[in-house]
Amino acid sequence: MGAYKNWHLVVYVFLLNIADAVLTHYSVSRGFAKELNPIMDFLLEIDPTYFYICKISLVILGLTLLVRIGDNPGTRLALLFCALIYTCIIGLHVAILL
Repeated sequence: MGAYKNWHLVVYVFLLNIADAVLTHYSVSRGFAKELNPIMDFLLEIDPTYFYICKISLVILGLTLLVRIGDNPGTRLALLFCALIYTCIIGLHVAILL
C-alpha cells in the first residue's frame, strides 16, 4: 500500500473549513451575515465553542472516511468538490467583509 496521494486536498479542505468557521462566527457575531444552517445557528447562539467543535469534527470525520477509503477517482472527485465549494464559501466571506 503506497502513500496517500491526496493529502494536499485533505489539508486544503481542512484549513478552509477552519477559515469558514472563524469567518462565519465573526460575520454572524457582527451582524454582517446569518448562519443559514439552523443547527449551526442554534449552536452559535448557545455557545460558539459548540459550533466550532461540531463543524470541525464533522469535516474531520468526512475527511477521515475519504482517506480510509483510499486513493481512487471517486475520493479524489469528492475532495475536489469539497475544495471547490469551500473556496467559493471563503470567497463569499471575503465579499461580505469587504
